Amino acid sequence: ITDLVVKALRRDGDRVKDLLNYRTTTKDGRVLKSSTFFFRNHRGHVVAALCVNLDTTDFMNTIRFVESFVRINGREGTSEPISPGGIVRVSKALPFRPEPLLRAFSLCIAIVAFLLLGFRSSRKR
Repeated sequence: ITDLVVKALRRDGDRVKDLLNYRTTTKDGRVLKSSTFFFRNHRGHVVAALCVNLDTTDFMNTIRFVESFVRINGREGTSEPISPGGIVRVSKALPFRPEPLLRAFSLCIAIVAFLLLGFRSSRKR
């Protein structure tokens, strides 16, 4: 559990709200996009927290790669997009295959949705 979650629980107790889309940095310097969801029992007390972390390293490297690929130096060192809309199709130029990453991310989203929907439907009973 992160310091941010502990502080939120100490500050707000059972009234704590889900923490969405915040930045976390690992010990080795990688940047994560994080969200924390709090689960409550039938009395409204927080009994669990699910922290979902997405390592943005590959995404940020891809963005830098694509930006460097679609920009050219203009006059006076400025950068201009190659195409008017700034869109260039890069099919096989990525430094990695994104499909496994996208499948893993989709699975994480499905698990979170299942947990949230299943938990909420069980609370209505």
